[in-house]
Amino acid sequence: MMDRITVLLLAFVILLLPFSFPDSTSAQVNVVSRADMLEVAREIHPPGCTDSMTADYCTLSTATETRAEIYELLKQGNSKDEVVTILVDKYGERILASPVKEGFHLVAAWILPIVGITAGITGVFLLLKTWLRRRNGMKNAHTAEPAVSMEVEKRVQAELRNWL
Repeated sequence: MMDRITVLLLAFVILLLPFSFPDSTSAQVNVVSRADMLEVAREIHPPGCTDSMTADYCTLSTATETRAEIYELLKQGNSKDEVVTILVDKYGERILASPVKEGFHLVAAWILPIVGITAGITGVFLLLKTWLRRRNGMKNAHTAEPAVSMEVEKRVQAELRNWL
């Protein structure tokens, strides 16, 4: 009798064994680290935070909600670029921490500042060059011959003594 119960129990365990382990074909849960979430959050400017704060740094509740949304989107299997695209579709381009490099944004946010800085540096260089030329020209003027000769100077000095 004992052998029969043991055999039945062993058969029952063997039959249930395949159901006790998860199937390799079932949906796998993506493991998302905090670093992965923060990497995406660095590119996002959450609503309500100041312009200089991204979702990885801002402490407002909207930033916390944005980080949670990023985490859930990554957990669903979306890539970094897909998450950013989903958030831009939902909130608009204003959510991006840096403007996209195309169209008007390419000119206004990327090219014009570079041109402006280059023009400013060139202007300062030319201004300094002009000032240095003038300064050197004044030094040369002091070392050049006087406008009045020594003879004329002596005559003027003599007349001034006679007049006083």
